Amino acid sequence: MSKVWLDDLRRAPPGWQRARTAWEAIYFCEQGNVKVLSLDYDLDMSLAGYNEHPGTGRNVTTWLLKQAQSRHFENIPEYIVIHSSNYDGVVEMAWDLAEIERMRWAKAVRASSEEAAW
Repeated sequence: MSKVWLDDLRRAPPGWQRARTAWEAIYFCEQGNVKVLSLDYDLDMSLAGYNEHPGTGRNVTTWLLKQAQSRHFENIPEYIVIHSSNYDGVVEMAWDLAEIERMRWAKAVRASSEEAAW
């Protein structure tokens, strides 16, 4: 699997694996083979008859940020897109993603400077 679409209502585009809850999206990322992740913020599974809270897209970005802080970059998709219409949710997720990118950049700079030192 290389593309995961997190959304409770909208169908996944062709070629994408759909995750209906934040926990499903996190599970797919834990497997380490997600290359592209597209996130919705609001998830309401009551319409589908689920009893557990489905989480939000922010739960996923927070988990990804913790992975970056622990230097588990292999669990973080190369490309992450937000397709939510919830403005506040988009801002929250974007802050997490910006911090992840800053950490990726710092990791790359650190690696290149270590190579140059040898």
